[in-house]
Amino acid sequence: MSDSSDASLPSPSGAHAGTRSVEAVTSSTGTRMVPAIKDRRDVDGCACLQCRSVTAATTRRTILESVLWSATLLRSYPSILAFAIPFVLTRRLLESSLLSLSPLVIGLFEGAITFGLFVFLRAYVGAIVAGELTDVQVSVTDRVRHGLGRLPALFGLALVAVGLFFGVWMLATVVSMIGVGAVLAAPIELSMVPPAVGFGALVVFVSLPFLYLIFKIWIAMEACIVGQYGPLESVRVSWRITGNYGRKLLVILVGLVGSVGFLYAVAFVPDVGGASTLGPVVSAVATSVGEITSVVWFGVYGHLYVQGIVGVDG
Repeated sequence: MSDSSDASLPSPSGAHAGTRSVEAVTSSTGTRMVPAIKDRRDVDGCACLQCRSVTAATTRRTILESVLWSATLLRSYPSILAFAIPFVLTRRLLESSLLSLSPLVIGLFEGAITFGLFVFLRAYVGAIVAGELTDVQVSVTDRVRHGLGRLPALFGLALVAVGLFFGVWMLATVVSMIGVGAVLAAPIELSMVPPAVGFGALVVFVSLPFLYLIFKIWIAMEACIVGQYGPLESVRVSWRITGNYGRKLLVILVGLVGSVGFLYAVAFVPDVGGASTLGPVVSAVATSVGEITSVVWFGVYGHLYVQGIVGVDG
């Protein structure tokens, strides 16, 4: 399927077509709305792969294959780049000195564009992933409608995430204070630990719970977008999927940091090859390519969610 696919194609049918657990209804445009791919315990009827219209190939794709599959979405669905490129170019324009706007106005525009690139576009790509992996035709209009329609739930998810981070911060603060007090009250031999070592240990101790929490809720956005769960349910589903597919997600995040992180690192090199005049150009190009690469990873997250929600059913 693609943006140019015939919107009138019927959805696949099978022996259990009457009890499909992929929830999709017809929109006012005559196409199928974005299907909700949920845990079998959260849907009525049969939840086998055939009824979900999720192919066996989806469940067997390796990480590399899912990355390549996600990259082909940019070619099959030009609307992804049609949204992404204006967002990226606008960010570069706001970062330049070409606009004579106040810092407050620029900050507001940057916030809106960043939200559009990393939240709305992630929801849009998630809608494509849901339709692509279930062979359900979804129009561009319905994908946009779906992305906008999930924004309240995503906002609620953000509030839940903030609450979780605040709770972890409070717990880490209390434990750290107890630890510091214990060190101060310890014998003189223990209290002579170099300050740099003690501070480093404290940073690691405080950082690990936050990193663990980020890891466990990483797929929550896809649960909210593709699974169409509410904020709390999205966290629950992400927690379960990362428990079963933790190593796979870890490899994906390493790939994300390695690819996007490298491009951002290049962007911040002050002088490339000694040609300082090319520095700003190289920086802008590298940052833009890094942001486009992030969009490819959106599809990988959605694919992992579908693999996970099918894989943890048993």
